[in-house]
Amino acid sequence: MRSQRQEKEIKTARDALALLCRLSYEKFGKDVLILIEEVCYKLGVADSRKIEGNLSNLDFKTINEMFIGNLKKQGFLIEVIELSQKKRHSKFYGPCPLGLENTSFDLCKAVMALDKGLFEAAIGKRVGLDIIKSKAAGDSYCETLWSLID
Repeated sequence: MRSQRQEKEIKTARDALALLCRLSYEKFGKDVLILIEEVCYKLGVADSRKIEGNLSNLDFKTINEMFIGNLKKQGFLIEVIELSQKKRHSKFYGPCPLGLENTSFDLCKAVMALDKGLFEAAIGKRVGLDIIKSKAAGDSYCETLWSLID
């Protein structure tokens, strides 16, 4: 049965993937999360290839500045608490860019593999992600802590 929640308008392939992830999770539950995470990570890696040609010398801070700048250009409100060469702590206000509000913390974590794949592929290093608050979990904003893993 399809969700009665209002769906986010599909404008991009990312929007379509997010909808497919949400609907798959609603139908199959936690068993599908590993597949969602794998596919989202691979899309993030593919997205990073579009960025790499535009900049030389990408590092953790630079990719995060680009990412935040892109979201701000799209009209999203982001509060950067800390941004350094090894850490980004930020809060995100407004609607979830992927339409995951009030779905599941675990689904959020799986779909965030998209950004993790983008960051790791762009800088060639592993990154950690701690999701502190999530609109998907019903919180009023999202709060994440990204860190460079040495």
